[in-house]
Amino acid sequence: MLPKFFNMSEDFWMNLQLRWDLFRAKRSKEKKLQMIKPYTSSEYTAHP
Repeated sequence: MLPKFFNMSEDFWMNLQLRWDLFRAKRSKEKKLQMIKPYTSSEYTAHP
């Protein structure tokens, strides 16, 4: 209904909802996300 009323695409509204959901999820897990150490390939080398 919103896309029709505002004359905008359904994709716009779906993307807006997705971004809002991601924002809320990240915000609720912020402390846990800060504890994650980013992967660096130099830490994990293959041994032949």
